[in-house]
Amino acid sequence: MRNLIIIMLCVFNISCTHEQLQKPNNMFSEKVALSKTILNVDRRSRINIKNDDLIITNAWTALRNNPNIINNSHLNIACYNGNLLIVGQTQNEYYKKQINHILQDLDKINTLYNQITLEKPASFSARIKDRFINAKVKSRLLNNANIGPNRIKTITEKQKVYLMGLISPKEEITALRLASTTNGVTQVIKIFDKYQDAL
Repeated sequence: MRNLIIIMLCVFNISCTHEQLQKPNNMFSEKVALSKTILNVDRRSRINIKNDDLIITNAWTALRNNPNIINNSHLNIACYNGNLLIVGQTQNEYYKKQINHILQDLDKINTLYNQITLEKPASFSARIKDRFINAKVKSRLLNNANIGPNRIKTITEKQKVYLMGLISPKEEITALRLASTTNGVTQVIKIFDKYQDAL
């Protein structure tokens, strides 16, 4: 039954923010209670969640205005709590520096993590393998009652798994263990903000 509820929540994209949990007597009360029990809460404020989405949109828009970079690179972007991560491959140092320059100029970024490597873009088969690995890591985090999917964002590139989130030291240990022991993962890189008051 629990697995069925989790699947339904994922399908309908049910989530909540920390601010909503402070208002139990509103229309979100049932959703919040269910989400808190099964999915846990996204600790970012609603404003920060919107800002993260905006940062990603603006980052892709800025990069696509530079077709030479896009045509000679394979890139993935993630953002959590103002921390912007870009991974992938580009063919020379000039493009990597240009990408860094473009993204540093975006508004609302706290820290830019440029993990791009200088090499040919990953093959289609390598990208499919990364997606499969990423799905397995997400699934393991999802099935752990102490973490849940809303506290950690994952992105996988060349079998390296990057973890981003706002979590406690105890949750960090669990997340790193789950990710590092997932089949196919060669390295786990953490980009965490500390959350000391987590249960």
